[in-house]
Amino acid sequence: MYKTEAVVLQDRQHNEHDSLVSFFTAEFGKMQIRVRGSKKPTTKQGIFLSPFSVLHISFILGKQAPILTGAFEQQGYSIGSNVYALGFINSFFQLVDTLVYDYDKDARLWNLLTVALLDTEYIVSHYSQQQHQIQALWYGEKKWLVQLLHILGSEFLYNKVLYKKKIVVDRAICKALQQVSNVHASFFGLSLYEKHIQ
Repeated sequence: MYKTEAVVLQDRQHNEHDSLVSFFTAEFGKMQIRVRGSKKPTTKQGIFLSPFSVLHISFILGKQAPILTGAFEQQGYSIGSNVYALGFINSFFQLVDTLVYDYDKDARLWNLLTVALLDTEYIVSHYSQQQHQIQALWYGEKKWLVQLLHILGSEFLYNKVLYKKKIVVDRAICKALQQVSNVHASFFGLSLYEKHIQ
């Protein structure tokens, strides 16, 4: 049995009752772990698979994928049901899931994911007006994305686009992500400002 700290990047339905959950772990990097019975109403494990927590998980090696044997919340973050906060953090975590290879352990990326959770919690708790929250989340997302670019090996210089219009900044970062990954990248901030939410 193996144990590690982890955050949930994405949760996918595997069959009627099971999930295949993409975790980023402190010890092993990104992993796809099967969670048996997670979709059953009586499950205990599914309760703790929040994407807004640092979890302590245990797993064993299965034939097709590792199998989760236990999970509990080690550090929760008060993000609540704020739709914009959920959008930004979900978008970023899903992007990491898309761009990072399985078992590619990286302490910088682990730190970035936990900082993103801390940033989001701080913004939700300290900004009461929706417009101020969106603005702060947008800047937070740009910080996370630039750090992700550097981890992935890009030499993207944020200060070249920092003072330009938000949509220009979003598209420049999106282009840089596509150059390092050869995958079309999109994220929540881009969709917000393309809809002219200012």
